[in-house]
Amino acid sequence: MSGVIEPGAYIEFVWASYALTALGVAGLVLFILNERSSARRHLQREQDEAGE
Repeated sequence: MSGVIEPGAYIEFVWASYALTALGVAGLVLFILNERSSARRHLQREQDEAGE
């Protein structure tokens, strides 16, 4: 049973998968924050033009 629990040769694959997943999630968070900032600037610009 202990052979099933220990990752052994697969540990490199597991940690590489964790790292790629973390990079993907971080990239998505940065993308979302960038899009949010862009949308706010666009909305502010539209409101400024409508107010003139």
